[in-house]
Amino acid sequence: MTTLNRLPQLTDGQFKQFSELVYAKTGIYLKPGKKELLNARLGKRLRACGLSSFRDYYDLVMRDTSGEELINLINSVSTN
Repeated sequence: MTTLNRLPQLTDGQFKQFSELVYAKTGIYLKPGKKELLNARLGKRLRACGLSSFRDYYDLVMRDTSGEELINLINSVSTN
């Protein structure tokens, strides 16, 4: 049996947390209809950082004193 490496799904609370962070830092408003888009884009960052949950990723962004991961998050959200 093959196991699929599936990404977790953002909860409504996590979506709110990330969208408020993005808005506070950039002024970009992510309406609730963008939840799947945010899930996919941040899922790429989860893989790149070797993380398995959005909670862990949020914690990483908030703890990163260099600001590099916040920039990666914003670039993920703001580019096509």
